[in-house]
Amino acid sequence: MGPNPGAGTTFLQPGAYGVSVTSTDGPHHDCILVRYGELALKSRRVRARFTAKLKDFIIDAFQAYDLDCVIEDDGGHLFVYSSDLPGATHRLARVFGVVSVSQAARVKVVSMDDLAGEVAAYSRHVLEPGTSFAIRARRTGSHTFTSMELAKEAGSAVWKAFSGDLTVNLSNPDGVVEVEVRGPVAYIYHQRVPGVGGLPPGSQGKVLVPIRERTDVVAGWLLMRRGCAAVPLVPEEDEAAGDLAHALLQWDPLLQVRTLPVEDWDWPVLYREMGRSRSMAIVSGVRGPEVPDLPLDRNRDPVVFFPLVGLDDEAYAQLEKRVMG
Repeated sequence: MGPNPGAGTTFLQPGAYGVSVTSTDGPHHDCILVRYGELALKSRRVRARFTAKLKDFIIDAFQAYDLDCVIEDDGGHLFVYSSDLPGATHRLARVFGVVSVSQAARVKVVSMDDLAGEVAAYSRHVLEPGTSFAIRARRTGSHTFTSMELAKEAGSAVWKAFSGDLTVNLSNPDGVVEVEVRGPVAYIYHQRVPGVGGLPPGSQGKVLVPIRERTDVVAGWLLMRRGCAAVPLVPEEDEAAGDLAHALLQWDPLLQVRTLPVEDWDWPVLYREMGRSRSMAIVSGVRGPEVPDLPLDRNRDPVVFFPLVGLDDEAYAQLEKRVMG
């Protein structure tokens, strides 16, 4: 069942509207439930602005990777419909601002009994006989049942669907089926793919990221995760630096890489490039413990971020693996 078009729906290549994807060896999925974390803590006005930026970025990123989508926004989650749900899931998990995503089956809420039956039918594709399971239920809107009542009824229906060859384990189950009821519809899923978190791209201004080492890429990524739009800058004819800048493109395919003659690679010139690119700051991959002395500039008050200074070797290695992987 496709989404209900409305004011909260954004279309990209509408020919894909309403497409459902069913795996031959798995459950039927209609859409991807997208969760965002920090945005929910903002004021209504700021949340609306940031969510709009998040949706715009998803559409642009999907276009860059030749993916189609329909985005529905109910004020608490985003729901993405695409003819390529696996590809869309992979891409969404790398979007700054997204906490996690789940491919889900979308069903109409008629009654608690009918919904419990839908959960039981779904569970036959994702649970194994002889294992333990749990049902996680959440509810938003006005209904004749509570979340706890739904979890209990759905759990009973699942247990009966397996003829009792399952064990309930609420603390450490082998498999979990989740059902999220949002008004007249419910979303059933069993996996949560972690996202990168942070804030939507471009929500916090622009920063210049000069790249010559791997640490520069990691430092730029940290500012991107905080919502900054990065402007990668690499030395001309430096293929290694160009390859490093490509790592950031894997997170934001819309980045425009700038070049600079290698003989001009010093702080005064970087200050000038910061102004030319209309960036609010420069991001440096220096790890410390001491940052370099920075020359003053008579034309502007340069701001330089050193986000890696406080990281020890182990923390940095884990972060680099995530960014460059």
